Amino acid sequence: MRAVVFVLAAAVLFGTTGTTQALAAEGASSLSVGAARMSVGGGFMALVGLVSWRRRRARTAGPAAPAAASLLPAPQRSSRLPARLAVGGAAAGMAVYQVTFFAGVRANGVAVGTLVTLATSPLWAGLFEWLFRGQRPGRPWLVSTGLAVVGVGLLGGTSGSAHLPGLLLSLTAGAAYGLELVLLKIPLDHGWHPSDAVAWVMGLAGLLTFPLLVSTDLHWLAQPRGAAAAAWLGVATIVVAYQLLAAGLKRLSAATVTTLTLAEPATAALLGFVLLNERLTAYGLAGLAAIGVALAFLARSAPSPAKP
Repeated sequence: MRAVVFVLAAAVLFGTTGTTQALAAEGASSLSVGAARMSVGGGFMALVGLVSWRRRRARTAGPAAPAAASLLPAPQRSSRLPARLAVGGAAAGMAVYQVTFFAGVRANGVAVGTLVTLATSPLWAGLFEWLFRGQRPGRPWLVSTGLAVVGVGLLGGTSGSAHLPGLLLSLTAGAAYGLELVLLKIPLDHGWHPSDAVAWVMGLAGLLTFPLLVSTDLHWLAQPRGAAAAAWLGVATIVVAYQLLAAGLKRLSAATVTTLTLAEPATAALLGFVLLNERLTAYGLAGLAAIGVALAFLARSAPSPAKP
């Protein structure tokens, strides 16, 4: 249950991104907000990971300790991908997610883009987990994911027609997010500390998205609201949220985690209703209820891997 709570807390933080963007300074495009979030968050996460590693090394080092220790731990479990290759793939998935997610949102709006991405990510994660880790999703995951996807569909049921290229971008974002979580779990299975794994993935992803950051209009960052929004997105929704997510991912399957993160659109819908005066229709209320039931069912029935 602690792992489930960690993942749900991360999803709540993720759910604040849309509202934060809406409340940011005028002129903050979705693309520049996404690039700033990843670059700021990736830089902070790399720093946090380095400090955490140095502290752990200082605690465990003794007179007989070797003069130099590798920053990357040795593998403790076998897997279909080496841990270091999985970290690079997860970073690439995170970078692709930032680009395609915000492009899909720009094409079809926040509601449709977010809902399509998050509703499909558990399905992608289940497929990738089967391909890369040889784990087939169980029946509780299938039932809860199906119910949650229905709930997400009800949340966006009144959004109207969508642009096909934008939908393809959102589907790609969902695949990138699912791939990122599956690959992030591989170094955790190899014995990496969650802070180390997240620091490497986010730090590399921040480097990959930095060219996008400098190519966008960033004048909104000079305004107090814009700077505050970038700080919240980088620190709260990257550093804190992904630390919580990795801690939960160490004990749960990636498919289960992506289903639990469907609490994100529910959080976004509630924040929009409370803070942005957005309407919450009967369909939306039914969707929130369906997601809540699905998450409660999954939290009670999802098995966790055995301790190494």
